[in-house]
Amino acid sequence: VAPVASDPLVMGAELSPGADVLRQGQLFDVMGVTRSVTEKEVKKTYRVLALKYHPDRNPGKDAQEKFRKIAKANEILSDPEMRKAYDYYLDHPEQQMQNMAEYIRLSYAPKTPVSLAVIGTLIFLSIVQHVNHKWRYDFAFRQLQNDLVFKRRVNELFQEQYGKSKAIKNAQAKKLKEEIGRGILDRGEVHYGGDGFQLPTYDRLLLVQCLMLPYKVPLWFLSTLRWVVKYYILQMAYSKEDAAYVTRKRLGYTRNRWHFEGEEGQAQWLEKKLWTEAGWDAYQEELREKEREALATSGALRRKKRLMARGEYFESDDEQ
Repeated sequence: VAPVASDPLVMGAELSPGADVLRQGQLFDVMGVTRSVTEKEVKKTYRVLALKYHPDRNPGKDAQEKFRKIAKANEILSDPEMRKAYDYYLDHPEQQMQNMAEYIRLSYAPKTPVSLAVIGTLIFLSIVQHVNHKWRYDFAFRQLQNDLVFKRRVNELFQEQYGKSKAIKNAQAKKLKEEIGRGILDRGEVHYGGDGFQLPTYDRLLLVQCLMLPYKVPLWFLSTLRWVVKYYILQMAYSKEDAAYVTRKRLGYTRNRWHFEGEEGQAQWLEKKLWTEAGWDAYQEELREKEREALATSGALRRKKRLMARGEYFESDDEQ
């Protein structure tokens, strides 16, 4: 971004007729102060001059130009960094390019420190993230409340814990059943919509994740190094935990989805040895076979066969 050519108060630039006057300290002259003026005195003088030359009080053309110059002078002289750069400019007018670059940097650079802007953004995104997680969790629970199997399970636990106590009123029973239902959801006894059923936790927030990076990155590096050495260099057999990890990743399961399988379900998956290429290929072939069986019993295939028998079916380019 370049300074405007019509501005006579641009430091270090021969862009207007007023630039030569600026070299002689025009900003101080505009405000009627000396070069030794303090920041507090500059602000006090500006308030007095602004009342006198403000366009609302003094509509004359000369007054408007005077007010513009006063505002620019106050902007530079009341800012410690801008004032320091301007004093340097007056003492070293020959360093034109350096003075111009410093002026542009101070004029157009963000006033808020970058670190504060980043932290503020992370806090805002984390709040939005937490609200979204909470909404998804509540939505999942509301959907499950309409499920007959879920209702039956809630009623079973309610009967186990409270029996047929007449001391519990309807409103209180409803609240207790909701607590039992949320407990079922939090323990992972049901699976609904991917991760939407997970109870919102602060450790999943973006801000917390960023703060944990200095701790997590070395752990990730060491874990990766251990994996490479153990299974790629030494060619060791997978441990049960690592085999479960590879199986879960290949299936695209989250931790909660894998936990939902239970010990019996996990054991059945591990028996397939999906972490090996042979086991994974066999599993893919098993899926294809199920698709063929489903297609063989589908109405679309039967209709296709009837049309082919009558000579009324013609294969499309895709089928060919």
